[in-house]
Amino acid sequence: MSVKVMAWAWDQKVPPATKAVLLAVADHADDEGIAWPGRKGLAVKLGIDDRNVTRHLAKLIAAGLLRSTPQYRQDGSQTSNL
Repeated sequence: MSVKVMAWAWDQKVPPATKAVLLAVADHADDEGIAWPGRKGLAVKLGIDDRNVTRHLAKLIAAGLLRSTPQYRQDGSQTSNL
């Protein structure tokens, strides 16, 4: 967890549930803002279903507050996005 990234996340003007998802992602971030938490893990952490996590992540991406970069395993299957 990066205190710098968490402080940035708290300052963002987004609805409360969306901010909770942003804070949960920020809780996984390093000082550069890089994080790759899984959707299901975020859902468990927040006590919501993973469809809601996906919806809020999409809002954050659309607002330009997050970027999502696909990552792949050696066998070509997809893993958590960066």
